[in-house]
Amino acid sequence: MQGGLQEPLLYEHPTITSRDRIPSSRGVVRRTLKYIHWPEWDHEQLFDLRVDPTEKTNRAQDPARAGELDEMRQRLKHWLETAR
Repeated sequence: MQGGLQEPLLYEHPTITSRDRIPSSRGVVRRTLKYIHWPEWDHEQLFDLRVDPTEKTNRAQDPARAGELDEMRQRLKHWLETAR
């Protein structure tokens, strides 16, 4: 990823029309890791972008990734609290 993301990025996307069409999402993206939280579905995704750049394998339930998952959750929580 030439010139790619240097600092983590927070994003929020609102619901469009209804949660069944396009639900809201929010997440944290770093160069090698992407965390997405779907609050209307209470669903999480964690992708290792080094080995899965097309985001096909959700690692959120992988016990070996629990530390990374918690770190990304905490980062999202902190940013959302300070942004409001």
